[in-house]
Amino acid sequence: MGRTGIEVTSIERISFLMNSKILKFAILSLATGLGIGYLPGAPGTYGTLLAMLICFLLPHSYGYYLVFLIFATFIGIVVAEIAQRYFPKNDPSQIVIDEMLGYWLAIWALPLRWPYIIGAFLLFRFFDIIKPYPIRSLEKMKGGMGIVLDDMMAGFYSWCILQLINLWVK
Repeated sequence: MGRTGIEVTSIERISFLMNSKILKFAILSLATGLGIGYLPGAPGTYGTLLAMLICFLLPHSYGYYLVFLIFATFIGIVVAEIAQRYFPKNDPSQIVIDEMLGYWLAIWALPLRWPYIIGAFLLFRFFDIIKPYPIRSLEKMKGGMGIVLDDMMAGFYSWCILQLINLWVK
């Protein structure tokens, strides 16, 4: 219950927070990859390219990277959930945090070398575009979960292939 004795719902709290211009700017900046998602053409590809550049700044320890990825995924789902309310359709193309998260999953626990970095980019975009089972099903989920989880699955498929290649190359 709020101070007035009226129960305040989570939606009302989110609506209040959404009225904050600073919070709106922060959420849309995260969701759109610092505005990359607004570029015309292929915002998903641009977001993946941004993730590819940022991967050099991420922790190189597998454990720390995994902690980062879990935390970033949670934040990404929340940010995508809120940000989609500012756009006219479900899973708007301007939101690219999902592509960034999917790419970061694709390169987890791999050597930070160009063949893997580029391979992760190509495989992730391939799976994100063709959407084999169950990616298309996950995309149909509503809200932040649907926005993020389909790209995480595309990242997981890419990760599996790259891990097999890495084992074969060793």
